[in-house]
Amino acid sequence: MVAYSFLLQIPYILIGIGIVFLLWPYSYRSNLILKMMLGIGLGAGISSFLFFIYLLIAPGNYKPYLIIELVLLVFILICLFIPRNRWKQETPSNGNFKNKPWYSWLFFFIFVLSVILWIFSFRSYTFMSPHGTFDAYAIWNLRARFIMRGGENWQSGVSPDLNWKNHPDYPMLTPTLIARSWTLINEESTRVPIVLSATFTLGMVGLLFAFLLDARGIIQASIGGMILLSTSWVQFFPITQNADTTLAFYYLASIGLIYLYTQDSKNRFLILSGLMAGLSGWTKNEGLVFMAVSTIVLLIF
Repeated sequence: MVAYSFLLQIPYILIGIGIVFLLWPYSYRSNLILKMMLGIGLGAGISSFLFFIYLLIAPGNYKPYLIIELVLLVFILICLFIPRNRWKQETPSNGNFKNKPWYSWLFFFIFVLSVILWIFSFRSYTFMSPHGTFDAYAIWNLRARFIMRGGENWQSGVSPDLNWKNHPDYPMLTPTLIARSWTLINEESTRVPIVLSATFTLGMVGLLFAFLLDARGIIQASIGGMILLSTSWVQFFPITQNADTTLAFYYLASIGLIYLYTQDSKNRFLILSGLMAGLSGWTKNEGLVFMAVSTIVLLIF
């Protein structure tokens, strides 16, 4: 069931990666890891938003939804391969893995090993608490269950009549992603929010690695990834199944893309940064504050 839950995320991940390549239309080998990590978050946000729109149009009839994602994926693939002969070659200054000294690969190997150990640790702890902590089953998973069970009345999950601890004012990215997968397998499996939490956590670590790889090289990127993995926050929060990990992913993505814009003032970095900031606002109310603050800072500087 874990593998199946992960496979359900593949369509929107591919959609996100494809859109990143469309907005960043250069050599496939250029910044490949960074584009893939950005694609995870972008695809998740797009899938969440599409599913939310679908809920408003056809509540309760979820079977055709996957077809919408697959059609979108095919359309993006067509758009990607039509102009491929016009793409330019672009090689990042530090992100190239070729001609690196042997000790660089040692650091990289230790980083990969630490990721594998984190996965085993996450698996051991999260299945002892498969429903997460209070916020997970009282807010995010609960709202997904309203969608799954409510049919045309799914909006009861965001009713102001609910207890304030259920936070009906919170945005819908996490509940709609969970409900999307539940409707596809027709089961409220606890594996789905677990897989989503792990995906965003590993995506966040991979994103930090990719940004540092482009900016400083493989050694600093590996060290940065290991430091992030070793923090108590990354060890604890993904197990709770709360949306804070997802929010941190979008914060990091948006800020990192702004940094890339300061190094190379291409509009694609600002567009992607804006998309990631917008998705942080679609994740939690704190993301709305981040959108406002980052906008003001960019306008000033």
